[in-house]
Amino acid sequence: MMNTKKDSLSNKFFQALIFVFGSIWFGSQISKLLTIFHFFQSDEFGRLSLRESINFNLIVDLYYQLIPLFSVTIVSYIIFIIILFIYFLNNIRTLKFKGWLFISIVIIFFCVPFEIYLLSIDWEILVSAYNKSANPYSFIKLSEERISILGNFPLISIFLHLITLFLISFKPLDKENRVEN
Repeated sequence: MMNTKKDSLSNKFFQALIFVFGSIWFGSQISKLLTIFHFFQSDEFGRLSLRESINFNLIVDLYYQLIPLFSVTIVSYIIFIIILFIYFLNNIRTLKFKGWLFISIVIIFFCVPFEIYLLSIDWEILVSAYNKSANPYSFIKLSEERISILGNFPLISIFLHLITLFLISFKPLDKENRVEN
């Protein structure tokens, strides 16, 4: 009895940490996407170009101001994945009774390689902005690469993580809470 109470307390602690760091990452990810997408427009051929309202000479300064947003996104995602992995290892035995947890973990771990790729581009932008060593063309090139390489994946990732939030909140497919007749 005491062991399950201790397990439940540690599970709640990990769930809280996952929720906190996942929410921080999710919010900063949406902010970052909206900010970067705002810098660009598409022409009649579907090619990306810098908006006319953005001064090309101030690109380095704009990205320098985005350092906190990129930093929070990178750090919170790394912590989120590490804590989720530890939580997964702690609950691997009960995974077959918690369908919501299984589906959530599959969705999140499916997105990890793509997110790591996008975070590597963010890291390059972050280092260049922090050192102020890049010219405006490199920021534009990296941002275009971030937008165009994986296409709509950032939006798909947001929707998948919203589904995960729904699953974690309402816990459907949970065999422990069902009353068997």
